[in-house]
Amino acid sequence: MERLAAKIREIRQAGRDPLLGFSLVHSTVADDFISNVEETRDILHVEGNGTVTRLRTNDRGEPRTPPGKWSGTIARSDLEAFVRRLEAGGIDLPAGGVPPLPSEPYERLQVKLDGIEAEIGRRGLPQTPKPCGFDDLRPFLDRWAAGCKNALWSLAMETIDPRIDGKRFTATLRFSNHGTQAVKIPHPASPTKDDAIQLALSHYVPQVVKPGITPLPLEVGTHTLELERKNQVEWITIGPDGWWDLAIDQELSSPVPPGGMVFFRFRTHLPISNGKPESFQGSVTSEAYRL
Repeated sequence: MERLAAKIREIRQAGRDPLLGFSLVHSTVADDFISNVEETRDILHVEGNGTVTRLRTNDRGEPRTPPGKWSGTIARSDLEAFVRRLEAGGIDLPAGGVPPLPSEPYERLQVKLDGIEAEIGRRGLPQTPKPCGFDDLRPFLDRWAAGCKNALWSLAMETIDPRIDGKRFTATLRFSNHGTQAVKIPHPASPTKDDAIQLALSHYVPQVVKPGITPLPLEVGTHTLELERKNQVEWITIGPDGWWDLAIDQELSSPVPPGGMVFFRFRTHLPISNGKPESFQGSVTSEAYRL
């Protein structure tokens, strides 16, 4: 990052605009909440002209934060303040501190400017005796991510009329897109390599929470929903503010309790339609039901 700071000073001395040719990508990687497999969670892409997009690949098991892509704009004054902080230097992480655990989140910041590229990454929040200049950039990154409010596409899933009869589970899964662009997803029954696509039912016994008593941890079980693969289209396109329904009628290997949710997980890089093709992997989870 110090080489980048020197480059910014060189550009200013030449009377040029450091925001011309400026871009950054801030990405966060963390373990999947079910499989503990490390995957990219959030990608923020900023251009020097003030355009910003945010791609969230995983809802972390929380349907209120669905995966999707959003866009926004950044004021030039805010970008200039960010560049001035880079120019001041001291962004690189100090050495030493407590080594983070492998399971802690990892974040990476890549900055390009006038042919120069710099990258800094960190896992967890290591304790250091020195202040970390990288933390000075976080208010900018958080503010820009929060400002992405225009949904280009946003994938959600709803479990409609779930029923359990012994070992049989029936429901309608509604995949919806709350955005201005169409989104293309693989059919849950599409044949893939290495089980890259998974549709599964996560189930548990609902707890009765009493005031003043800490509930025990939920004992969660999982059944993979094996769908018929014959005569299935490979891709499903969901238009702007549209939806697609999938009927589930599954004989499970054993009876399941009356509480649960369904999750749909992508395990390979899949193209998303409308605009430029891009890689995407992640998962979407339905709201929990209680029968």
